[in-house]
Amino acid sequence: MVSILFTLHEEFLLLDKLYKHIDHNFIKLITLSPREQGLIEKLEIHNLISYQEFMKGKNKPFKRIVTSAKIHTFIKKYESIFAHKDNTIKKASTDLNDRLNRMWKYRNKYYRNHGYGGREQKLYEAMYAVADNHNLYDMKIYPEFLALKELIQKELPWLKVMMERFSTTSGSTETKEMQVSILVDMLKYYKRRVNLDHYVKITEEIEDLEPVNEETVEESVF
Repeated sequence: MVSILFTLHEEFLLLDKLYKHIDHNFIKLITLSPREQGLIEKLEIHNLISYQEFMKGKNKPFKRIVTSAKIHTFIKKYESIFAHKDNTIKKASTDLNDRLNRMWKYRNKYYRNHGYGGREQKLYEAMYAVADNHNLYDMKIYPEFLALKELIQKELPWLKVMMERFSTTSGSTETKEMQVSILVDMLKYYKRRVNLDHYVKITEEIEDLEPVNEETVEESVF
């Protein structure tokens, strides 16, 4: 359903700040005269939201914009990691890759302002203040975002540097396979989940061992 955000005609600059940040397929911006506002408010149209009400944060459009903006900032900070999703990281751990992709898709769906600066930054800072004080984020994705942020920043702080060193395009097949192997070893060391095929070699080595019988045990003991 389309949400309609409005201000009075003389306050149109408030909506102008929002223009680049919304998905215009789902949010419409309009200005009204005081008379029009009075008439519309009497109709109690549930998808009609004033700018002031919008900035209180207790509505889906606000939550999605502010959540996607935080995720966008995170993606920009860890660009090297996201650059390796669907290749090196996917070959090492589909679990981690899927988590990165969920953030990527959410950001692409709801975030619109890829310039991010000047008055836009001030707008986001005001929105963050409201969202942080009252926990007004999109809870369908935000807890997962916080968990991924914790993982990358505190549990796997080396991942960003490693991905910066790994090339996303150049290099031989052998080099790329070696990069995957290094990442797998590091993830295992930090007790993170890797793809099942990276455990196959261990299984094969165990199966290749000669079966142990009682005579062998006695010989080894004495």
